[in-house]
Amino acid sequence: MKFGFRIFSCFCFLSLTAWGSSEVGYVTPEAVGESLREHAAQWESAVQSHEPRLFYDNEKWLSIASGIESMAGARADYRERFFAEADRLLKEPVPQYLPPEKVAGTRGDARTLYSAREELWQRDVGNQIYGYAFAVRLRPDNESYRARLHDLVMAATQYQTWGRHDPPMGANADLAAGHIGRGIALAYDWHRDLFSDDERAKIRQTMARRMPNLLRALYGDAYWARGYEENHNHVSVTALAYSGIAFYDEIPSAPIWLAAARLNFINVGRSMAADGSSVEGVSYWTYGMEYILQFIEATRPIIDSETLYDLPFLQNAASYRLMASTSGLGGNLLWGDAVARDWHGPHHILFGLASVYDDPDAAYLAENIAYPLNGGLDQYALQMLWASLAPTPEHAPEQLDHRLTVNDMITTRSGWAEDDYLLSMKAGYTNRNHSHLDAGALTLAFGDDWLLTAPGYGKGGGESNFWQRHGPRWEYFSNATESHATLLINGKNQRFDNDAKAVVTSFLSAPDWSWATADLAGAYNDVSDVQRAVLHHRSEYILVFDYIRAPSPVAVEWLAHFRYEPTASDGGLLINGKKGDLFVRSLVPAEKFSPREPTKEKVDVKMERHLGYAIAQEGSDLSFATLLQPIAKGSAVQPLETKVIASGPDYCQLTVSNGEWTDMVAWQPEKPEQPIMLGAANLQAKAVALRTIDGAVSSLITMGAQQISFAGFEFQSKEPRDFAARLGSDGVWEITAIDDRDEPVVLTDGMRAGQ
Repeated sequence: MKFGFRIFSCFCFLSLTAWGSSEVGYVTPEAVGESLREHAAQWESAVQSHEPRLFYDNEKWLSIASGIESMAGARADYRERFFAEADRLLKEPVPQYLPPEKVAGTRGDARTLYSAREELWQRDVGNQIYGYAFAVRLRPDNESYRARLHDLVMAATQYQTWGRHDPPMGANADLAAGHIGRGIALAYDWHRDLFSDDERAKIRQTMARRMPNLLRALYGDAYWARGYEENHNHVSVTALAYSGIAFYDEIPSAPIWLAAARLNFINVGRSMAADGSSVEGVSYWTYGMEYILQFIEATRPIIDSETLYDLPFLQNAASYRLMASTSGLGGNLLWGDAVARDWHGPHHILFGLASVYDDPDAAYLAENIAYPLNGGLDQYALQMLWASLAPTPEHAPEQLDHRLTVNDMITTRSGWAEDDYLLSMKAGYTNRNHSHLDAGALTLAFGDDWLLTAPGYGKGGGESNFWQRHGPRWEYFSNATESHATLLINGKNQRFDNDAKAVVTSFLSAPDWSWATADLAGAYNDVSDVQRAVLHHRSEYILVFDYIRAPSPVAVEWLAHFRYEPTASDGGLLINGKKGDLFVRSLVPAEKFSPREPTKEKVDVKMERHLGYAIAQEGSDLSFATLLQPIAKGSAVQPLETKVIASGPDYCQLTVSNGEWTDMVAWQPEKPEQPIMLGAANLQAKAVALRTIDGAVSSLITMGAQQISFAGFEFQSKEPRDFAARLGSDGVWEITAIDDRDEPVVLTDGMRAGQ
């Protein structure tokens, strides 16, 4: 009877057994040696019988190529875009090596010498090699493509380094090496005939010298060696896997590279969040996920990598990216070090997932994202390939709300159109790679236009302190608590020890309503309890309740950050956006918001697009209640009337009305001891919202309810339950959403379960 959720939670025991132990630690030389002894004979046979070795053999490729050539309509555009990009790049010179000292300050990835030493410009070289390997395979008689692929590979073998880092990682041991190593391995495996004997020897010599640096990094020299959720790990180790297969019988250590890569991705499977998300946020999720898929698809003919598809993190991956999309599909969530649109794809990733799981929602998102694929020639190739294998969607997704159960976050929206809005609340750990101190923060966007905003990726990324998570990172305004729409307590950042986090404690989605609660206490100092609750009535309003208890008086600021300059209106603030407006008013306390300037010295965001406001209180037991009213452009929305009936540190009761209906709402952060009276309704619950029309209840949502009684409706439960219901036209109450407890709800006369 749960409403609208599409979450996979199964785990295949056979896949777990096949992939190894459940302990997630470093990949070690001893474990690699043991794995190689177990699998070497099987792998050697596979590489000898599969021509070529990576992705599809020649027979399968004929079918794949036919599918690509026969794509029609919008999907035919992916093929044409790929070849158009390949033709465009032919006009550019093959990139020659430049040392970091000459690259620094010349481009976005190399703002400083510190960042230039990563040599990230080489990633595009590797991407071109990878893409032209596809182009030559589809157009083997195109001499221009063949020459370009040859020249790119040979130029890359002449580069002094593929990325430079300080010890212990050293050179050739991170992203640049991952991109180029992956590309060269694919080109060598698919197109050896392009290279002379001497050139093939040069390629093998280069790979034999540089891939061991990636292996040593994986054994512990790199900071990402146990970063199994991080894109650096996925990119770098994918290169080891490709190289291990392509050079399996030509470089003595190549089988070791393959065995190490396999063990690494076992640990990736153990470590990635079962809800499909990433602690690094959407931008980095796309970077890592595209390499996880490439690893599986390229190596599955040789090793058992396809069993990763049995794991929940991949089964739920498309759902995560879908629900992290703004309505209208023109942007994505800004949590952590993220930008408003994907760095990588994400079209190719979604088509890949859609093809594996026969998922029309993933294909719908891939086909309807409101901006073109963002990436290099390799991503155009994979978009073309995986689109040819993906199902055709028939309609937009039906699901509107979503909760991440591992990297805690909720999203709730009015719909999927460009003039619909999305609200998100962030929880989870505060101190992880690319995270911000943003527990409890809120954002709201109409389409891709953020009105209540988060800072996203700060401009300090070219400075080493920006990455020092033991303290210096949090002195940058973009990463600090005060730049997010959450609570600021005693003017301090939230905690950034390894255990600091907020937890979504309950979440319920119904056709009309959603309600979520979060425990934020684990993210703060100086307090004993902090809770935030978000009630949403779709397309009408959002109520945010907050409760703070502390052993001694604290100063608390309720923060809001807007993309546009607000104007005073009806005791609150009105923010006029491009596709919709947002009205914000503080109900408890009944005070006006005041502008707030940053206190951090390192302000690394554009403050003209990140305007801070706050409501402040002091005390040991404090509460806030705030109304957010999204207003679509051109809509005839009536102003909402609100009335606070009762408020205190442990209880808030109010009404919201537009003249046609009245909602009676109550929330108490502590476990309810006494019944609540809302009009003629008698309730024992932690939270409840009742919609009344002409004095009669027409729908409700409740959290932690044990008893609800009003005319025509009776509910009792020994255990607290979360559910929503509405009165049907036939006079029968229908349960439209309910929590996932095992205990059944006893339906009385005049009640039924929704479909």
